[in-house]
Amino acid sequence: MSTPTAKTEAAPLRVVPEPERSGRTGILLFQTLILTWAAAWLTLVVTNNINDFGTNRSLIAGMLTMDELAADDVFGNGIEWRAMPEGLAVPALIGVIAYQLLSIVLLWRGAVFAIKTLVRREPALAAPALRAANLGLTALAGLFAVFLCGGMWFGYWMKMGPVQMVHLTGLIISILAVIVVNLPGSRDRS
Repeated sequence: MSTPTAKTEAAPLRVVPEPERSGRTGILLFQTLILTWAAAWLTLVVTNNINDFGTNRSLIAGMLTMDELAADDVFGNGIEWRAMPEGLAVPALIGVIAYQLLSIVLLWRGAVFAIKTLVRREPALAAPALRAANLGLTALAGLFAVFLCGGMWFGYWMKMGPVQMVHLTGLIISILAVIVVNLPGSRDRS
């Protein structure tokens, strides 16, 4: 038996483009979800602040007047001079609500850009979406940073621990959201 001596020609190599991975779409979907959640959550927060104005005014007044610290013989004696009149609670709450409304607009703008980028799969939308998302999330982180610094000034951590934990948790979530939104793979590569 003889073996054929004719060469069999191999098919030419084709470069097959890498298939669209669900990872890129998956991370963009997750980033869009996080951003939309932040916008929706802050919208609910400001709605509650407006609808339950009295409770929030009372919390801010308690922090500003430092009454609980003044009643305590041990805690806060060295910082009680920082107390402010209760009458500043309403303007302070109105200022908080105004800042929250601005943050909501920025967050929803980022969310809408992210949704458009996800649905249309247009690389040109990725950069504006990322800028809008970062602006909105920075406003959200700024809100909690101001709450924490203001609360620290008035020593609220000594008597209003649960409020401080909400603010700290909000700041941590904001920072994590910024990290997630800026993960590589969210921008289409040309």
